[in-house]
Amino acid sequence: MIKKRMQRGSVTKPRHLWSHSVVHLVPYLESSPCRSKRRRLHYHYMSGIRLSIALGILTILNLLANLLIQWYVLVIVGPGLQTDALVASLTLPQIVLAVIGGSTIFVLVPLLTGLQGAELRHDFWNFMWVICGFFGALAIVIALTTPWWVGVLFPGFGESGLALAEELARIQAAAMVFTAAASTLRALHHSQRRFIFAETVLFVTSGLSLVLILWALPRYGIISVGWITLFRAVVQASLLMSSVPIPSVPQLNTPSMRLAWRRLRPLLIGSTYYKADPLIDRFFASITAPGGLSLLYLAQQLYSLALQVFVTAVSTPATPTLSAAAKACDWVEFRRVYRQKLALMFGIPVIGSVGLLIFGRPVLTLLVGRGQVTAENVDTLWILMIALLGVPVGGSAGQILSTAFYAKGDTITPTRIGVVGFTFGIGVKILAFYLFGLVGIAIGATLYYGLNLILLGVLLERDVNRVLCFSRQG
Repeated sequence: MIKKRMQRGSVTKPRHLWSHSVVHLVPYLESSPCRSKRRRLHYHYMSGIRLSIALGILTILNLLANLLIQWYVLVIVGPGLQTDALVASLTLPQIVLAVIGGSTIFVLVPLLTGLQGAELRHDFWNFMWVICGFFGALAIVIALTTPWWVGVLFPGFGESGLALAEELARIQAAAMVFTAAASTLRALHHSQRRFIFAETVLFVTSGLSLVLILWALPRYGIISVGWITLFRAVVQASLLMSSVPIPSVPQLNTPSMRLAWRRLRPLLIGSTYYKADPLIDRFFASITAPGGLSLLYLAQQLYSLALQVFVTAVSTPATPTLSAAAKACDWVEFRRVYRQKLALMFGIPVIGSVGLLIFGRPVLTLLVGRGQVTAENVDTLWILMIALLGVPVGGSAGQILSTAFYAKGDTITPTRIGVVGFTFGIGVKILAFYLFGLVGIAIGATLYYGLNLILLGVLLERDVNRVLCFSRQG
C-alpha cells in the first residue's frame, strides 16, 4: 500500500511509522510539527537574547550619561552643602514617584498587554488622565509645603542649605508630573513590546541633559541642574507621545479601572510605608559632616543605575512573557522563565561584587578622585559601596521575583514582604547608625534587601508549586 502511494506521488503519512523502515521514517520526521515547534522556540529564544543585548546597550549608554552628570556636578562643586541640598530636594518627589508611579507601572503593563485598537486607546487614556491629574495636584501640595518638610527631614542643614534645598525642591515637584507621564507612556510602549523605542528616548534625553549641564553648571551654579532636570522630563514625555493612540474622554468607572485599582490598592498601602526608606537614610545622613549625604547618595545611585541595566535588559522584556503565561495558566513556562531570569539577575551582581572588593578603590580614585573630591571622600565612597553590596544582589534578584508576582496578578504578597523587611531595616539602620555612623546606614540597607530576597523567593516557589500540584491532580 505504501509503495503504491509513493509511486503515485502521494504525501499521505503512514499510520504506523514504527512498522516501516528508517528510509520512510526520516522524511516524515523532517517535516513533523515537532521540528517546526523547535525551530520556533529557537527563533524566539534568539530574538529574546538579541532584544536583551540591545536593551542592555541602550540602558548602559543612558546610565553612563547619568553617571557623567553626577560625576561632573560632584567634581565641579565638590561634596558639601550645595550637593547635599540638591539630594535633599529630590527626596520627596522621588519617594512619591517610587510609591505611586512605580506601583502604577507594574500594574499597567500586565493590564495593557494584549490589548489592541479601541480597547487599548480607552484603557490607556483612562490611566493617563488619572495619573497626570493626581501628580499635578500633588506637585502643588509639595511645592507649597517645602519650607515645612525640608526643615523637618534635614535638621542638619543650616539656614543657607535649607533655602537652597527649598528652591530646588519646587523645581523637582514640577518635574515629577512630567516624569510620571513619561513612566505611564513607557508602560504603554512596553506592553506593546516597543522596548527599543522607549529606551532610546531615555538615552537621547539623558545625553541632551549632560550637554546642557556641562555648559550651564560653571555659569549658573547648582540651581541650573534642577531646571535642566525639569527640561529633560518635559522632552522625554513629549517624545514618548509619538505612536500613542488619539486621546479619549476619561471614563473612570470601567472594569479595567476597577481591576487596576484592586491591584494597585495593596501596593499603595504597603509601599507608602516601606518605600519611604530614603527618608530614614537622608535624615540621619544630614546629621553627619557636610558631603556625607552626597556620598551616600552617589553610592546608592551607582548601584541603582546598575540595577536599572539588569531590570531593563532582563526583567522588563520578561514582563509580557510572564503575564501571557499566567493568563494562559501555563505555569510550567511561567516558572521556567522567571527561574532563568533569576539566575542572571543574581549571578551577574555577585560577580560584580567580587570585582568591587578587588579593584574598587583604585577605580574610584581614577574616576572620581579629582577636582573638588578629596582622597578622604574616595575612601568613604568605597567603604559605603562595600557596605551596600547586598543592595545590587538582593535588589536585582528581588526585582524579577516581584515582577513574577505582579504578572500573575498578586500585588499583596510583595507588598507584605516589603513592609516586613522595611520594619526590620528601620531598627537595624538606627542601631547601626549609632554604632558606625554613616556606614551603618549602608549596612542596614544590605540586611533589608537580603531579607526581602529570601522571603520573595520562598513564597513564589511555594505558590507556583501549589498551582502545579493542583493542575496535575485535576
